[in-house]
Amino acid sequence: MAPAVPVQREGFQDASGFEIRHAEDSETSVRRRWSACCRHSREGSGSVSEGIRLSQVGSFLCATSMSLASGALFDAYLKVLEGTNLFVGDVETANGMAALATALPVGWLADRWSRINVLRCNGLLGLLGAVALGWAILHDNIPMLFVGSTVMSMHNFTYFSISSALLADMTNAGHERTKVLGDNATMSSLGRASGPALQLLAILVSGREDWTCEELHPILCLGFVIFVPYLVCVWRVQKPDAPSLAAREPLAASTAEAVDTSGCGSCEASAGPPMWKKWLGATLLETGSLVTAVGSGMTFKFWPLFFKGDYGFSPAGVCAMQLAVWVSIALAAQVSPKLARYLGRSRSVILTHYAGCSLMFLISFYKGPAIVVMPLILLRNAVQNSNVPVVQSMIMDLVPSHHRGKHRPQLVRSSAGPLEKVVRHREFAEDDLVGIGLCQGLGLSVRRGRFMSRHRCPVVRAARTGAEALLGILGRVFNVSAGEEFYAKGQGYSVFAGHDCTRAFALTSTKAKWLDNGLDGVTEKQLSQLNKTYWETYVAKYAVVGKLLDPPYDPSQFDRFVGSYADFQPVPAQANGTKAAKPVRQSKCPVTRAARAIGGIIADLIPRQLLGSG
Repeated sequence: MAPAVPVQREGFQDASGFEIRHAEDSETSVRRRWSACCRHSREGSGSVSEGIRLSQVGSFLCATSMSLASGALFDAYLKVLEGTNLFVGDVETANGMAALATALPVGWLADRWSRINVLRCNGLLGLLGAVALGWAILHDNIPMLFVGSTVMSMHNFTYFSISSALLADMTNAGHERTKVLGDNATMSSLGRASGPALQLLAILVSGREDWTCEELHPILCLGFVIFVPYLVCVWRVQKPDAPSLAAREPLAASTAEAVDTSGCGSCEASAGPPMWKKWLGATLLETGSLVTAVGSGMTFKFWPLFFKGDYGFSPAGVCAMQLAVWVSIALAAQVSPKLARYLGRSRSVILTHYAGCSLMFLISFYKGPAIVVMPLILLRNAVQNSNVPVVQSMIMDLVPSHHRGKHRPQLVRSSAGPLEKVVRHREFAEDDLVGIGLCQGLGLSVRRGRFMSRHRCPVVRAARTGAEALLGILGRVFNVSAGEEFYAKGQGYSVFAGHDCTRAFALTSTKAKWLDNGLDGVTEKQLSQLNKTYWETYVAKYAVVGKLLDPPYDPSQFDRFVGSYADFQPVPAQANGTKAAKPVRQSKCPVTRAARAIGGIIADLIPRQLLGSG
């Protein structure tokens, strides 16, 4: 069933420079736009994709090196060296304070200098710290241990902070950015799992649970060996060149910049909220993350004590449990972008935070057997940490690129560093888990205040109030109020008003079950038909008044058809509900002018039809 589409006005142009002269030429124009996009992609999108891959591999290698050289095994080495948890707490506190002291100057540099150059200089700093710490470990030199570990802590904090901003610069706002940051979180978590995994392997192979400093030296130094390929990845990351960025530029009619400002599954019916609201939103998100991180930082230090004290875990059991925790977090980071795309980012963050806090209180009060409590702990850690890349992407979408260095979610996670000393000074108590749950609950209240104060989706609100008829297609929101004979309540296409209709239009169906739905299984032929509908029916006749935020599909996948979703913004006249398209070059030939005028009159007389029944 092919939908009826109006004859395209002669002279209508898209941003690719192609002029659609007649309705029967529309398929040709689709192919020409497709070919142009593929040509642009071949010319330079590789460096962007390669930069993303290298940054993610660098995150894995950096986390692996950190986990081996300054993680749980390093804590075990410090305890063997001095014999007390107090000394371990002193070293960890120094590391946390050094990372916090690094935050502001590094953020300032990252916003005023090339972030890639900052990462390279940071890599050289980390190399010096690795040499110092390696020498200190081999010689059991306590003063150099402090120096080397604090330098490495500064390096690790800087890398994970700046790499998030760099990945944000290389991705489109919304789901694409969330997915890339989720993949980065997965790589980092898998790297952090290497420490407990190697420790568990050493216990199983040696049959011993206590080692001497000499036996720990080679394992710790393995982390410094892995630091070398990490430096290679950092040095190979290049700033995307002009062709690479051009491949991501729009091929559609609108090329202005827009930013996904809420990610709440709604649509943005204008250029977005004022800048002060964006700053306020980012600040509230970071404040909530700060309070949450205080609790989360304590849990990672309390869990080993909890496993050992309450359930009598052996060192091998503690290592196995910590390994399982990191693996569960890595898997959850893959699920969270999909959940955010389905529910909207704000709703998914609220849901996972509620669930994480509830599970924390359940664990603190429930005194069941280990076989029941341990899965709850794995689930709690996975759920609570799954929203980290989602929150990161929201902050990066709210903050302009030249300020992302200062707004880094990694900063708040270092705030728990000084708590290490408190944890190491005393034994674990049951009330500690309750306190952690309260901290995270407070963080939830701050985040909830930021999310729930947002207006409802303008598409749904307009459909309910009858003020205007809006619908979404390919991530764009159209004001179809001018076609009230089709979209008004009780009319044939009223089912479309207030919904994203992309899948329904691709399938040429008026069934409500296809509204607000993803595009899984849609063929290229159906996408071409969808593209034809977008250009010939909606762009040609209705005003584009905004864009959908977090629709049930990734709109950036269709940039080849309609232009960059991340950079899209309606022109002011369109945002006000009027159809003010880009001026078309007027022909000097009087015959051509007359033909265009007649064609316009004929197009206006033909009813706007989109779909047949069914």
